[in-house]
Amino acid sequence: GVYKCTDSELVRGKCILLVDDIVTTGATLSSAAAVLKAAGAASVEAVTVARSEKSAKKIQTDKKEHSFSLF
Repeated sequence: GVYKCTDSELVRGKCILLVDDIVTTGATLSSAAAVLKAAGAASVEAVTVARSEKSAKKIQTDKKEHSFSLF
């Protein structure tokens, strides 16, 4: 993968919040979340400012889905 956790002690047991500007396919957030979970993060959540209308894929983290609209 593209992402790598170089020091798992920094994330082990922690609740991590990923922040991204826009979700199109969700691949970036999914890949980053998978690496963090594999490194021992207790949970990984994500927040974005916007999502692409073309995006049909929904982001799932720990088998729950959250979405909201500002407008």
